[in-house]
Amino acid sequence: MQRWREARYAVLGALVFLAACSQRQARVTRTGNLPAPALVAPRDKAVFTNHPRTLRFAWSRVPQAAGYGVEIDCYGCCARDRWCSDAQGMGYIVPQLTAITYTFTFWGDQEGRWRVWAVDARSRPGIKSEWSGFAFRAARQEANGTDAEKPSPFGTAGPKGH
Repeated sequence: MQRWREARYAVLGALVFLAACSQRQARVTRTGNLPAPALVAPRDKAVFTNHPRTLRFAWSRVPQAAGYGVEIDCYGCCARDRWCSDAQGMGYIVPQLTAITYTFTFWGDQEGRWRVWAVDARSRPGIKSEWSGFAFRAARQEANGTDAEKPSPFGTAGPKGH
């Protein structure tokens, strides 16, 4: 009788072990502990008139970051009166950057915004920075041949960038 009990417990133990092994564990991707980089350029609400519409994004280095990701978003490009990130779930993402700058040619004369995050050595993204806005406006020529100041698309006079 003792052998029967031992065999029964052995079989029961093996079944529990096999059941546990057959269950799949969900992988949870955790956000790394890296802080958001500080945004350096362009300044928030900067208005540009240059053509081609080339921007140089810059941010601060984050200690222990293996790389960076940048998201660039466009207002009205993907859907009328909406940010692409709201219409599609994300903007234009540039992953796996190793430098603390990125040069990009923007799509058109409209509002844009950008944010950046650090990525650790295990490819875990850190905290994303806040969005920083910018806009491109075609330079208007006055009758006297000088560029006129156009109103800022942000509602107040924003800094003028070149």
